[in-house]
Amino acid sequence: MLVALDAVFSERHVSRAAARLNLTQSAVSNALTRLRRHFNDPIVTRVGGEMTPTALGLVLRSELTDLLARLREFAMRGAAFDPALSDREFRVIAADFVSYVLMPPLIQRLKAEAPGTKIRLMPYSPIALDQLSKAEADLCISLKQDLGGTLPEEKLYDEALTCIAGTKSSFRGERLTAHQYSSARHAAFIVGEGHINFLRSIDMPREVMVWLPSIGALLEVVAETDCVATISTHIAHRFRERFKLRIFAPPFDVSLMPVIMQHHGRTASDLGLAWLRRLFIEVASELGPPILAETRPDSGFS
Repeated sequence: MLVALDAVFSERHVSRAAARLNLTQSAVSNALTRLRRHFNDPIVTRVGGEMTPTALGLVLRSELTDLLARLREFAMRGAAFDPALSDREFRVIAADFVSYVLMPPLIQRLKAEAPGTKIRLMPYSPIALDQLSKAEADLCISLKQDLGGTLPEEKLYDEALTCIAGTKSSFRGERLTAHQYSSARHAAFIVGEGHINFLRSIDMPREVMVWLPSIGALLEVVAETDCVATISTHIAHRFRERFKLRIFAPPFDVSLMPVIMQHHGRTASDLGLAWLRRLFIEVASELGPPILAETRPDSGFS
């Protein structure tokens, strides 16, 4: 019952909680009914199409999160883990660009080594480390600039930025000048504060015509319009042929931005999670360094 309640708290919907737990909706509803009777409180009420905790529900949620986290850690402590036989689902918080760079090769490794293992990707947000602390996620992967240094971390690979344009763009050559970069129409997406702060530090104006929610949408827009974009070098080269992209060296110094993976220290004895961390490290090591075009910083607008 407590696991069902935790799922309702997280999903804010009974049917989604049931799907997450592979239970019927009636089973989750029955568990919720029994808990309401026990606590003599609705615990959650429907508000605007979502199940919202009552005052007591908020208290229970905080205590329940901690309780279940400790129970999971107890169950996983030193437990044997066989990737070939496991059907465990790991929850990984990842910035959008990480799913494009790491997930395709990781899925191929899972198919060969752990066919029953599942990965639930969760979007990165400013509360990511709080989610790790509450055991709502197993790992978090993003730019080092976006993550704090309070949890154990492992470096996966280096990221860097490059400029791309589609066939409808008039830009040619191997690099953009400062004038071309500043006068172009830009498509952009928010990958995290580390990325945004880096672009702000360039001290070079740019006109963003459209902010997009995902890299996939950004690639489509660049391919079909004259917009340019500043994105991950790994992604630019991986999708170069598919989207007929032109890749340009930017008119500013390109700095390497480490991508790291964090976990909570209390999961150190979780053998399954240790295996997944090693797998991420191995997949990332096969990427190699980002392909950097020759850059010559151009502060002029000729």
